[in-house]
Amino acid sequence: MKTFKDNLVYDFIIIGSGIIGSNIARELGKYQASVLVVEKESDIINGQTIANSGIIHSGHDPKPNTLKAKFCVEGNRLAHELSKELNFHLLNCGGLVLAFDEEEKTKLIELYENGLRNQVPGLKLLTKEEVLVREPRLNQTVLMGLDLPTTSVSVPWEMALASLENAVLNGVELKLNSEVTNIKTIKDKLFEIEINHKEFIYASHVINATGIDVSKVSHYLEPELEYEIKGRKGEYFTLDPKNQGFFHSVLYPIPTKLGKGVLITPQVHGETLIGPTSEDLENPHAIEVTTPGLARIISDAKKISST
Repeated sequence: MKTFKDNLVYDFIIIGSGIIGSNIARELGKYQASVLVVEKESDIINGQTIANSGIIHSGHDPKPNTLKAKFCVEGNRLAHELSKELNFHLLNCGGLVLAFDEEEKTKLIELYENGLRNQVPGLKLLTKEEVLVREPRLNQTVLMGLDLPTTSVSVPWEMALASLENAVLNGVELKLNSEVTNIKTIKDKLFEIEINHKEFIYASHVINATGIDVSKVSHYLEPELEYEIKGRKGEYFTLDPKNQGFFHSVLYPIPTKLGKGVLITPQVHGETLIGPTSEDLENPHAIEVTTPGLARIISDAKKISST
């Protein structure tokens, strides 16, 4: 590791210890490079990684010939490989997209054709009878289903924790309570990263994996950058593990422009997650649960479930 003004210069500094930052750290830990992960919280994986459904989607929904479509299908396959390598749980439960009227049947067939173009393995259209055999507690008005056998469910923080633990064992360093408050490019093609308005660390490369704050951090180096992250909040219900087995698959409604809708998702450790809502926010860090949000979840879930 080289130095600059008596300070160590890391080959890579990764900002953020969530699912993205932790897996980047693991990959870089395979090489002879000095790597530091900086995290503003007092513990790792305290942001978006702990607040999502954990679904490893099959790739049936993204627009064909896009990077999102390519990486969703490939990422699904790699998640299963990573699970075996790092010994974290995946629930290989599959998924079903459900249609409840003729208009939704048309959209379901379009999703099926979309998934075929994305080369999603094992896609199959199911009749009403086939769907109800698999999920007898569904609303009996269901007309058709799209089987997504590669859909799985993870525990995102277990996945991130296993990846970062492996990275640290391979020599990656971790620095907590360290909020990045500025970044400058200095001579010798180095980056000067300001921590908590008072400390400076140096790196040859900086990787921004800060989740909701990614545009804020990017603007330190590129003030004229034209994009920004706008927050969208999702609320969930979690059912006790005593309800395990009510549903066996990830259950999707037909998606809308706001996202995949309110899903019913079995969880790795026996819980059932119902949600999310989808609400655009002025404050991207607003995480409160609201009475209207929970009421909407109940209303939307009743369209899928008979219980």
